[in-house]
Amino acid sequence: MFPVGSVIVIDRFHGRHGRPKRRWFIYFGTTEDNYHIICTTTSRTGYYAFGTRKTIPHIVFSNIPCFEVDSVLDVMGVYAIEDKRFINYSPYKRCELPKDLIRNCIHILTESDYVEAWIKNHLRSLLDSPFPSF
Repeated sequence: MFPVGSVIVIDRFHGRHGRPKRRWFIYFGTTEDNYHIICTTTSRTGYYAFGTRKTIPHIVFSNIPCFEVDSVLDVMGVYAIEDKRFINYSPYKRCELPKDLIRNCIHILTESDYVEAWIKNHLRSLLDSPFPSF
């Protein structure tokens, strides 16, 4: 649907904790069983710089034109969404991240305790591919 490493927006995303809201994600492709892997970003960079998440490995997106403000890859917000539900969200692409930044994101996610093993396997397969799509 989107290239790996696309920054996408879903205007009314229903996350784990309640009300729908506009969310920004990094897109990590589709699994063999048709789940779209996305990871939220957050503008609350303070969580990672000084707050409760400062010991969690992270990447800050600074000066990336498609982000409205500096943002952080939120390793606690990785989702695997079934194809039909994903399409119903009507996601749209803002931009694509540079390849080196995509690789760094994948490395952070595969090392995180917050990401499920089967998703880590999908992410590793992106890096192991002889002709990565990013």
